Amino acid sequence: MASPEVTTDIVMVQEFPDLARTYSVSSVPLTVVEPVEDGAGLVGQGTSVLGA
Repeated sequence: MASPEVTTDIVMVQEFPDLARTYSVSSVPLTVVEPVEDGAGLVGQGTSVLGA
């Protein structure tokens, strides 16, 4: 399910505390789907991060 419309970034929140505050990171891993959705925990391949 690859798409050129989707990108992934991995950020070390200890190195970028301002970014962690921007996204209210309180646990890792954290999946953020811009602009408004997020979810704590791992997301496996084939799992919809947008919900049902």
